Amino acid sequence: MKRLNAAVIATLISSSAYADFQPLTSENITTTEMNTPSFTENISGDAIWLCLDTLNGPLVDGDVFTYTLSNNARFASATMSLEEAKGSVGTGSVSFAAQMPADATGQQSVTFTVNNAASISTNNFNTPIGLSSCDGVILSGQTIAAQAVDFSFTNPWTSTQVTLNATLQRGATTLTTGSVLLFNLPQPPRQIPAIPLAGLVLLGGLLGAVGLRKAKQPKR
Repeated sequence: MKRLNAAVIATLISSSAYADFQPLTSENITTTEMNTPSFTENISGDAIWLCLDTLNGPLVDGDVFTYTLSNNARFASATMSLEEAKGSVGTGSVSFAAQMPADATGQQSVTFTVNNAASISTNNFNTPIGLSSCDGVILSGQTIAAQAVDFSFTNPWTSTQVTLNATLQRGATTLTTGSVLLFNLPQPPRQIPAIPLAGLVLLGGLLGAVGLRKAKQPKR
């Protein structure tokens, strides 16, 4: 059974907006890891939890969840799923949405389209009542509940954070948005500005002219 910790409960109490991710402990990535080919890191199961309390009703077939990573990070879990969460507990319902693309490995953005809403255990996302109550969906790294989700990173990277952003769309209407920090990265490597080809040609011409002029000067 999955239960919220005290920090999560405190955050929910102090927040008036429940259409967001529950807070999680972000992972710290080192420079050595970022420079290691094929390096991946994961976020533990039951951690990536998007609250849907402001939905005030059920999900329906055709609803689309979109999960997008920042800083050019990528998913490294091939086949993921969404699990319904009711209050502080995951219900185990994971077969109600289809992932696209079917293999998420190397993708920066992945969608889940609800195609079997009738299979959702409770399917009634309401305004929270009492403590530790958050109706929503949990991202799992496999087709069963509570599995860690793997991620990979791009080198060179451009900023010190990787966030996961999510939206729930029903047709043209955005029902929910959320964003959560997943990883803290080291400072990006310094980039040496590239000299345009035209500049290199001009520089080469100037250097050649200087060399020719010196060669023509009489010896003293």
